[in-house]
Amino acid sequence: MPSLNVTVAHEIGQQEATTRLNGFAASLRERYKDSIKDLEETVEGNRGKFSFKTMGLKVAGTILIEEALVTVAMELPIAAMLFKGRIEKEVREQLERKLAK
Repeated sequence: MPSLNVTVAHEIGQQEATTRLNGFAASLRERYKDSIKDLEETVEGNRGKFSFKTMGLKVAGTILIEEALVTVAMELPIAAMLFKGRIEKEVREQLERKLAK
């Protein structure tokens, strides 16, 4: 399965970034409530896992929050590769918005 990795630098520290990103996947679900179904999200410390369905396709991924970086890694179905650029742009924009100083 193809993957997509988005890394965003921040200056707010690991603890603050973790606090701000708590429920990140849920915030995407709210924004795209007509498109995202069956969202599951687990968080342990500075790491999280998520999965959801969109347009009948299952997407799964992880989030790692470090002192100065946040990395979201996603496994995308081949059919979703047509939207890879759009997905990457949206994830990056949402992370940057949440992590802004």
